[in-house]
Amino acid sequence: MLVDWSRRTRRALPSFDGEDPAAPSEAVPLSRVAASWLPAAIDALPPRYAEVLRLADLEQVSHKEIAARLGLSIPAVKSRVSRGRVLLRDVIDACCVFSRDARGGLVDFERRDGPCGCDDHRSR
Repeated sequence: MLVDWSRRTRRALPSFDGEDPAAPSEAVPLSRVAASWLPAAIDALPPRYAEVLRLADLEQVSHKEIAARLGLSIPAVKSRVSRGRVLLRDVIDACCVFSRDARGGLVDFERRDGPCGCDDHRSR
């Protein structure tokens, strides 16, 4: 999933506002394009889940630190992260259909018709 890719790379998500950061001869990997949608997709979630996902998956804050910041128990944080990821998957799946290779890598995507919670997708 996109969150997993984002977490593994441990880099700031790219912004695709305005000019394409890739040189014309260099294609931007689809996973980077799709990962750039995560902040908007997370914002489409109920606040109790969006807040913990933003901290855990975008800012790489530990569950222990999230619990301390938000005044929650660690099991509550883990539960919200888990439930939030399920909801996030639903938001993203409502927007796009993803094609994956045998290893689970993103090879293509297609936007579904109609509005979704993360309408700032960059058209391809």
